[in-house]
Amino acid sequence: MTRILIIDDQDSVRLTMRRLLESGGHVVIEALRAEEGLRRLGDAPFRRRRRGYQPAG
Repeated sequence: MTRILIIDDQDSVRLTMRRLLESGGHVVIEALRAEEGLRRLGDAPFRRRRRGYQPAG
């Protein structure tokens, strides 16, 4: 089980990514802003980090 942190200020982006990732068996943690995301990083270990995701298009 992989824990994934999604930080995005758009509700629709977070919801879509959450649904996709949870359907693959991942545990998803959400944050609306960077400051909240940084706090959540300290709550539990995450194995990898990726910043600056930009969808194609």
